[in-house]
Amino acid sequence: MKRSLEGGFRIRETFGIVSDLRARGLAQPIVLMTYVNPVLRMGEREFCAAASRAGADGILPVDLPPEESKSLEAQCRTQGLDLIRLVAPSTSDLRIDEVVSQSSGFVYAVSVSGVTGARNQLPESAVSLLRRITPRTRLPVALGFGISKPEHVREAIAAGAAGIVEGSALVSIYAGSLADRGEGLRLVSEHASEMKRAASSKNKARRRNGT
Repeated sequence: MKRSLEGGFRIRETFGIVSDLRARGLAQPIVLMTYVNPVLRMGEREFCAAASRAGADGILPVDLPPEESKSLEAQCRTQGLDLIRLVAPSTSDLRIDEVVSQSSGFVYAVSVSGVTGARNQLPESAVSLLRRITPRTRLPVALGFGISKPEHVREAIAAGAAGIVEGSALVSIYAGSLADRGEGLRLVSEHASEMKRAASSKNKARRRNGT
């Protein structure tokens, strides 16, 4: 984030990127993952309207608890956006029920308590959390925080995840080739394809087994 801000990037440029992707024919859903402060600074109504016009499908405010999200939820609903909510390993079963009942789009399962970042192994807390969430909702559950390897993807899907969210590892890969951005993009694309193959192969196996 610090590098982006120092480079002059601003939140409104995000909407331009989304619009450009839609103009290029990208049909996959796009979710804007953000801290809530940029949303509040721009204004919830304006932010949601801009996101919708650009072609986004949802917003994932990582630091906004359900109790404080009513106004943003209303703006998302008006603009046809999903408001994605998070569940962490420390979340009680009662709280999980509350969160998923207010969720739309999908549920974001946080693999560990603490900060994000690539890790060597998928923690047991992630597997346990997935097994607590999936029986409680019909929404897809995506696992994030610390996902960086194909084996993480396979383990997550085997435990019930419908997908994974990866960020830090991709940023690190690209940051290692800032002197040659073309090479950086190639490496990111190569890694993303490898992760996608892991997800696709595991999901196919689940469908064959009827799970």
